[in-house]
Amino acid sequence: MVRQELLEGKGAPRYEVILDARALWYWPGDRSVMKGQIDHLIERAALSSVTLRVIPFGADRSAVAMAPFILYDFTKQTSPPVVFLEAQTSDTYLSDPKDVQTYSELFDKLAADALDHAESINYVASLGKEIQSYRSRGGSRGKRA
Repeated sequence: MVRQELLEGKGAPRYEVILDARALWYWPGDRSVMKGQIDHLIERAALSSVTLRVIPFGADRSAVAMAPFILYDFTKQTSPPVVFLEAQTSDTYLSDPKDVQTYSELFDKLAADALDHAESINYVASLGKEIQSYRSRGGSRGKRA
């Protein structure tokens, strides 16, 4: 909850998110949970400190991230930039300037492949409507490994 509050108000850090559309289509549980997640994503994306970008299905791709990553770039220069990699059993921080540069360039390529902020919000909102419609039709998808 504290992390969410950091995105609000005066002095909130910039938070830029690039999502692959495939992540939005993976429904690990009840559809109402996913619909709630979609609604929350749209709500957070409305904050002035947040930029949401979605790479839609079928988009031309100049790069692919092999795993999720977070690039921390401290604008006040309190610390050097660092990359955070989260895995199933461990976390890794990369601070070597060459590693950080590689991920920074990857982020820029992914951003170039993605929809802009407004288009991304519309894309996510249409997915939310589709999930709601799917639920109201009694649709069910089996779980896959």
